[in-house]
Amino acid sequence: MGSLPGLEKSSLWPKADKAFIVGPGHAPIPAKLVAKIMEGQFVELADLLSVNLRAVELEPQAFLEGKLLVSKSKRCQVEIDDILTWAEAFTIFEMVTCAAHPHRWSDLTKYKLLIIQTARQFSGTAWLEYNLAFRKDAAASGLSDWSKMNLDLYNFHLRSPATSSPQQLLSSLPGSSQSPAGNRDTSVCTPFCRSWNDGKYLWPFGRCRFHHICSNCEGEHAKVNCPFPCSARHCSRSPSPGGRGGRY
Repeated sequence: MGSLPGLEKSSLWPKADKAFIVGPGHAPIPAKLVAKIMEGQFVELADLLSVNLRAVELEPQAFLEGKLLVSKSKRCQVEIDDILTWAEAFTIFEMVTCAAHPHRWSDLTKYKLLIIQTARQFSGTAWLEYNLAFRKDAAASGLSDWSKMNLDLYNFHLRSPATSSPQQLLSSLPGSSQSPAGNRDTSVCTPFCRSWNDGKYLWPFGRCRFHHICSNCEGEHAKVNCPFPCSARHCSRSPSPGGRGGRY
């Protein structure tokens, strides 16, 4: 990617070995954190908050014959548990990222709007859990476009048998899937585990909240192994062996 006209690359991009200056009233981001963000590694957003960066205190140091005996740092960690604090920390993360990669502004802003809208729509900390899972997955996979939601992660953290469906929110959020006719794809809110039915179940985040039964006939097998070739939405069938009956 070429540099902007009239600006040298060194004056536009942050250096991995230098602290990043956020602005008045905010503590500089240490070079170590800057390097991790630039390399796409996972970072705790709470570490970017000024209150945490300024809370590092050195305990009294003891020396013996010129050798340091005690040198411990004590941090008063402030956790992120509300959307306002999260938005502040993520904005700082976005500034560091976009200083090195200006084209990332659009997808990171869309991601921030998704999290804010999710926090407004749903009570509890499901939005925070999705954010954590998404960012860890993005760091592990090297994802460089966060504009689309991860539907598997979103459904996992925002849906359970005891909670309501995120159907209305999904239809309005960036990255939600739409059918050619303009209607939202109802498969997003299916109670069946889609990855398991496709024979690709590799869920690493604990017990899956979705049903591990055939989404075609509700039998005790994956859809890829379903003996019924006809879709449950268009024809009737007899129950599959060991299943819970067909659909009409």
